Amino acid sequence: MDKEEILAKSRAENRNGDERDRQIETRATMYGFIGMSVGYIVMMLLEIFLKGRAGYGYIFLFSVFLAISGFSRYKLGGSKAMLFGTVCWTACSVIWFVLYLAKG
Repeated sequence: MDKEEILAKSRAENRNGDERDRQIETRATMYGFIGMSVGYIVMMLLEIFLKGRAGYGYIFLFSVFLAISGFSRYKLGGSKAMLFGTVCWTACSVIWFVLYLAKG
């Protein structure tokens, strides 16, 4: 193989970004997921304990977030267990939304 063939092969393999960039993006997304999850939980607990409300809106948003996240993970190569979890979170989202509308 000459230099040009090696470069062409490397460019073809890395056209979606190199491995380091993909790892950084994956790690940053995971940190964002954790941060948002903690934020939702803190806001929900404040709503329940400080304001005396049920916090259905925050629970609904968090369950929608988990349902959509699970669905995208399933579509990108997840297992049947991931699909089951996604269906469960979707059902929870519907229930929390109905409770939010009914009891606010």
